[in-house]
Amino acid sequence: MSRTVLNGLLLLVVIGLAAAVWLSPSTRHPAPPALLPGLAPDGITRVDIQRRGEPDIVLEKDAHGWELTAPFRVPANDVRVAAVTALAGAESRGGFSAAGRDLKPFGLDPPAARVALNDTTVALGGVEPISARRYVKVGNTIRLVPDYYTNGITAPAADFVSLALLPEGHRPVAIAAPGITLRRGKDGHWVDVGAAGAPGSALDAFADRWHRARALDVEPAPAGAASSGTVTVETAAGPPLVFDIAQRSPELILARRDLGVAYHFPASETVKLLQLAPPAAAHDAGGSG
Repeated sequence: MSRTVLNGLLLLVVIGLAAAVWLSPSTRHPAPPALLPGLAPDGITRVDIQRRGEPDIVLEKDAHGWELTAPFRVPANDVRVAAVTALAGAESRGGFSAAGRDLKPFGLDPPAARVALNDTTVALGGVEPISARRYVKVGNTIRLVPDYYTNGITAPAADFVSLALLPEGHRPVAIAAPGITLRRGKDGHWVDVGAAGAPGSALDAFADRWHRARALDVEPAPAGAASSGTVTVETAAGPPLVFDIAQRSPELILARRDLGVAYHFPASETVKLLQLAPPAAAHDAGGSG
């Protein structure tokens, strides 16, 4: 093979490689930088959300997970928190100095909200109409991020409450509901200390349903709503938890008045959480003994 032919082949290889690099997505469309490149979402341990006319929302992470510590103290919904901490890794575009600029056209004077992720504060502005991205200000720089990253920041405090009725580690030792009074015995099985007369298997199942119960949604507790009774759950991990039965149908609503939140369940859970067992089940269990 002549030197001329060899050089020609090498040239074609070089051209091919150059074309491949130029046509690769990473070269033609380099990934936009993260909004906070020095802060990974899973490295965030504190979130502080400030909104005009609303109480501050403070979330803190420890070895047991996320907890909502303000405006009240209760375990947090990890999915909701993750939607906020994801802002640190949001792809951001643009980037220009805020120094000497009129911030009102960007919706940043004043901002719609501020969120502090650890020690870094992000101010939320308005939405840029062409790209439908939201202006945010970090330090003295204004950037644009996809608007969906900021949706969770404007959510009410109740949205950050865990859907679990009982906090992690709060295993019940006594449950008092209308017509039901149970206490866990030393052998781990539940004892009917009222007059329900249900079999032991029904008592264990009822307590387990309360231990594992998770709501479909959590909303602010309805103000001044009537109550058809209360359920008091004692645990070894803290003071008793009191739930008002705010509604039984068309959905079950159990309200924590001390926290100002209400847990919403489908109507089918009314029987499971407010009765030891459906009548047929209780009869079958009693007949089998």
